[in-house]
Formats: sequence, C-alpha cells, structure tokens
Amino acid sequence: MGLITALSAFSACEAGKQDGAFPDGTKAAGSTASSAETEAKASGYTKVCYSGYYSDNGLAVVMVEDSSGSKRSGYIDKSGNWVIPPQFYDANDFASNGLARVGAGSSREDCRYGFIDETGSWVIEPQFTSAGDFADNGLAYAQAEDHTYGYIDASGTFVIEPQFEEAYGFTDEGYALVYKSWHQGLINETGVFILDPEFDNFGNFAENGLAVAESDGKGGYINKSGHLVIEPKFDYTDNFSSNGLAAVGVDGRCGYIDETGAWAIEPAFGMAGHFTGDCPARVAVNEKWGYIDDSGNYVVEPNLDGARDFSINGFAAVQIDGKWGYIDKSGSVVIDPQFDRADLFKDGFAFVREGGKYGLINTEGSYVIEPQFDNVVSFDDNMLASVSVDKKWGCVDKSGTLAIKPQFDGQLYFDDEGLAWVRLGGKYGLIDETGAYVSDLRYDYGEFTAQKGLYRVQTGDRTGYIDKTGAWVAEPHN
Repeated sequence: MGLITALSAFSACEAGKQDGAFPDGTKAAGSTASSAETEAKASGYTKVCYSGYYSDNGLAVVMVEDSSGSKRSGYIDKSGNWVIPPQFYDANDFASNGLARVGAGSSREDCRYGFIDETGSWVIEPQFTSAGDFADNGLAYAQAEDHTYGYIDASGTFVIEPQFEEAYGFTDEGYALVYKSWHQGLINETGVFILDPEFDNFGNFAENGLAVAESDGKGGYINKSGHLVIEPKFDYTDNFSSNGLAAVGVDGRCGYIDETGAWAIEPAFGMAGHFTGDCPARVAVNEKWGYIDDSGNYVVEPNLDGARDFSINGFAAVQIDGKWGYIDKSGSVVIDPQFDRADLFKDGFAFVREGGKYGLINTEGSYVIEPQFDNVVSFDDNMLASVSVDKKWGCVDKSGTLAIKPQFDGQLYFDDEGLAWVRLGGKYGLIDETGAYVSDLRYDYGEFTAQKGLYRVQTGDRTGYIDKTGAWVAEPHN
C-alpha cells in the first residue's frame, strides 16, 4: 500500500471525516476508526504532520502534533489504529528484515537511534547519534558518540568499527562509500578497502559500467565492483559514450580513450565533446569547431564558430558567421544558419531564437510556432515545455502545439501523472496537460509529494491532501 492509503486511514481516525473507506476498496470498520480517533484525541494530538508509505507488514509511519506544538511519531495499521503509539522523535519505514529505524529523545541534540520490531519493542537499543537502514547484506551504518561511523549487524554489534567521517549504505554489488580523512573510498562487507580513500569524487556509471573517479584534481575510472580500472591521470574526464570512448584531457589537450585507458584518438584538440549514438563528436581546434568520427577522422573540418553535441535524432546545432543552424551526422547542413540561438532537437522539435523571441521548429526547419516567447524551458521527459510571454507562463506539448496559453505566474512542471501546479493571483491550482483544471485555484500553496498521484495542499495554516482527480484524500486540518 502507498501513502494515499495511510493518509486515508489516519484521516478517518484523526479527523472523523471519512467512514474508513480505502482507495483500493478495502474497508476499515467505523468502530475501528472511531477508536483510533478517540485514542488520538485522548492523547492530545490535534494535527497530522506526516504520513508515510505502508511497509510490507502493513504499518505506516505517522507524525502527529499536540496542542503545545510537540511532535511525535508512531505507526498505524491499515484500519487507522495505533499499533505503536506516537513516542519517537523520528521514525522510518520498516525494512525487509522486519526492523524499523527510530530515534528516541526530545530534540535533535539528544536523539539517539535504535531499531524496533513490529510490536514496538527495542531490538537494538537507542544508542547511535545517526544510523541508516539495513542493506540486503544485513549491515547498516551507524554513528558512535565520537561522531565516527561504522557498520552494525542486526544485533546492534559493530562488525566494522567506527572509523569513518561519513558512511553510506552497501550497494547490491557489495561495497559501500565511506570517507576516511575526508577522502572517498570503497569498502567491502568485511570493512577492507577495495578502493583506497584517496578520491575526491565519484561520477555516475556509464553503459559500460565505468564511472569517473577523481583524486587530487586528476580523473580516472572505476568499475561497478569498486575497482580502479584506469588510474587517475587526466585533467578532464567525461563519461564513456555508448561506442566505448570517453573524452579526456591532459596538459591542455583533449582526446579519447578506450575502456582500457589507451588512447583511441590522440589528444590533439582544445576541447572535445560527447559521442551520441553513431553520430560524430564535436572538437575544438584553434578556437574553431569541427566534428570527428570514432576513428578520429574529420566529418566536418574545424571551421565552425560554435557547435553543440548531437541530439538522438541525428541533428546538431552549429554556428556559422554568427548564426545558428543544424547539420546531420554526415556533416551536411540540413537547416541553414539563420537563428540567434538553437537548442537541441527532442522528438522532432527544437526551440530557436530569432529577433529576440523564441519559436519552435521541426526537422525541416519550418516554424510550427512562430517566434513569440520571451523565455523557454525545454522539453521535459513528458515532452512538455514551459514558455513565457510578458512574464506569464504556458506550455507547448509534444505535438508542437501551444497547448496552454501563457497565463500563469510561474513555470509549469508536469509530473508522471501529467499534472502541474499553477499559480495565479496568489492562489494555487492543479491542471492537466490540456490546461483543464483538476482542482481549481483555491489553495494558498500546493506541491507534489513522494507518492505518485498524491498532492499536498495548504489553506491558511491547515494542510490536506488531494488525489489526481482533485478529490480529498485528507481534508485540511490544523
């Protein structure tokens, strides 16, 4: 179950505004909801501050506040009953091992973390100043009183002694990122360094399973097992492309290496871009730009004033004599340079600027929306783009149509449900991709939540939740 169900259940028991019906059709008996409401009110709690996801064991974290402003967290079941009454300074979801990480104390300073079972009994007494959830290998990081981190097992015993300035959870590959002497390293499940703590930063893994690792201003690469496969020796490092090449720089020159660290294309360029699919990569020579293939041969000689990486549709924006146009992966001009600015193509459309205004073109170079926008925020994952005119914002959709006329006071960000919060005249509402209101302009504030399809709203000092249809999940309450 998700956050919606947890909120519904607690709304019924805390405010008595529902009959205990859940969105998935399950029913909570009215008497159960009433007993939970009675219990909450008898305990002096007047406000729900937070409600989390239901864990696999059917329990969800709920934080409540009493009339004095004091907050405490406990756990409810799917009927809205307190299973573990609110008593913790901090509480987290139950993990797959049946334990939940909770903090006991009256403030952040005196809070100490331990782990409880599903009855609320301490399995690991509260003793750590900070702690993480247990990984699949049965280990969790924990901070001792001297503020160093180690790793404990399910009995609360340190199996990797506290010694790190910072520590993170173990990955599925069996290693964890730690800081020692404020340098990053990787340890295995016995606490042995598989990558010595001499790194300043790690990047994201590319398709080939390699990630940038930086040490003392030099970059190399590690694999997903945490082993260093290319020594840090480059002044500049880029992620590997799908063709197995990565742009790197040394002594002010850039070239490309293969997955062994050997030069595939010698460093002969002032700058080097990223290969996109089978498209060439941009390179700079003597402040001019060209494009090379993965053998290092020029597809476009370096005579361009400016160049951008290729987009996945096989077009790249280039600048010639101060104007921007587009070439294809063969280097042929497909849209003549005529724009003051040209963005990447995405799904057949690109924003360009001409005469101080932005418009939208197709791959033929024809305007599907004439230049009229003062500003644009390019297409997101939903293929929706925010556009503004006279400081009012609207939206262009994936068909290249002005779907929502600029009228709102801020940019539009659509979630996975295709909904966006809008603001006008100091009030918030929720709209769909056509601009139709799902919930009209009535709230003092509105925001997305971590739960898909659930939205937090505020009216005055009262907070509530609505679903993707605009219906109340939990009506506003103090």
